[in-house]
Amino acid sequence: MALQMQQGRSPNRELFAEELDALPEVFAKEDLVSWFEASAPWVDPLWVEGRLVGDTVNDRGRQHVPGPRDLVFLRADGRYERYDRSRHGRWSSVGTPVLPAAEPPSPGGGRHRRRFGFPRRHAAA
Repeated sequence: MALQMQQGRSPNRELFAEELDALPEVFAKEDLVSWFEASAPWVDPLWVEGRLVGDTVNDRGRQHVPGPRDLVFLRADGRYERYDRSRHGRWSSVGTPVLPAAEPPSPGGGRHRRRFGFPRRHAAA
């Protein structure tokens, strides 16, 4: 088995989420990995890195990790911060932004109005 289990424990998602809460608002991947090495050495560092990918909303690799959760956001500078939907927007389970739905066509000729600047007129019956 690739994952070494010691002391009857296995890596678990709750421990991962608890440690994310204990880290500063903005953190580096190394901060998380080093905490697990010091405090939970029975957890494989590759599992920690994989879980970080799975729980990062804007990482496209998350689609390959079972059970992705929306916990962190990867910043442009390569550091992470806790995910806040109101600040970071909505993201899909494959790591792509979820765009707002397009406006449906209005019954009053909205598409025609947008194209020509006036509503479509219908012939009198």
